[in-house]
Amino acid sequence: MRLFAYALLGALALCDSAWCAEEESAKERIAALTREVGALRRSGGLYDPRQYALLNQLADLHSLQGDIDEALAALAYIERISEHTDGRQSTLHAGTLARIADWHCRLGRFDSGRQRFRRSIERLRHAGGDQLIGALLGLARCSFAELAAEGVVTSAVSLDYYRGPVLRTNRMSVGSPTFHYRVQKILRPDAEQALRYAAQLAETGTMQPERRVQVLVQVGDWFQAKDHSRTARRYYASAQRWVQRTVAADDPLAAPVQVLYPVPPRALHTSPLSEPSAAQRYVEVEFTVRADGRIDRERVVTRDPGKSAADETLQALQAARYRPRMMDGEALETEGVRFRQAFK
Repeated sequence: MRLFAYALLGALALCDSAWCAEEESAKERIAALTREVGALRRSGGLYDPRQYALLNQLADLHSLQGDIDEALAALAYIERISEHTDGRQSTLHAGTLARIADWHCRLGRFDSGRQRFRRSIERLRHAGGDQLIGALLGLARCSFAELAAEGVVTSAVSLDYYRGPVLRTNRMSVGSPTFHYRVQKILRPDAEQALRYAAQLAETGTMQPERRVQVLVQVGDWFQAKDHSRTARRYYASAQRWVQRTVAADDPLAAPVQVLYPVPPRALHTSPLSEPSAAQRYVEVEFTVRADGRIDRERVVTRDPGKSAADETLQALQAARYRPRMMDGEALETEGVRFRQAFK
């Protein structure tokens, strides 16, 4: 997890030789890429499309360093090149705009990211196809990034995918009765409308069954995170019908999957200040995932960090939501599910 809001002083105090060497290597790579970009501009002009890959790498490296403004500057130049090369109203530029929008959301610039997604969707509507579906799903993913900014995960990789500052506010405290109200407010109506449209395209358009399943499961996860389990179940059931038509396809609904989980404050606050070599300790919990995606009959199996960490994990799991196991279109209760929360 990259919690830039807390990291600077602790990282400097705890910097070991391996960590410092990695930081120095990143700076050297940034300097080398910057020189390559300059050389391309001198030889091929200011808008040479060969800069795309280099600028994207620069955005990635700067974001890993916490240099959000530098990452945004690289993305702004990609946008200028795309407008100049492909034309502002072109389908090609709309696809590039969706990728830039996704980066803005990953960097914590949610409003500018959503604005670019909307522009991209508007230009891709006449073209349809997977590019349009990707932009529609991206607009929803921006809301998931906004949850990640407050330490609430929506997939196994959502906090690592997010590169902006993470800071849990009182509004997102799992002890607050307004926690799920706040989640629903962040999962915005325009993104929900985009998801419904993506699901419609997935059901009626021409695409690989695996892609249909992926889209429908993502839409189901959105509603499951909002605690709208009945609506989610309809999309899950539709996805499972496509799974059954696909030979040797993996079934993403064969076992419960976590779709919403507020990381315990102790785990959020200690991660950025720990040395890379610091030993991790775990709280492991076993529970039942109900058909509606909530947990029940939870018990602590292991609690290395102590009782307070175990209590925080249990409280977070009570607010969590899971994609339930599905069979023949029906959500089933699943016993013996285990979850492990790491603490450094």
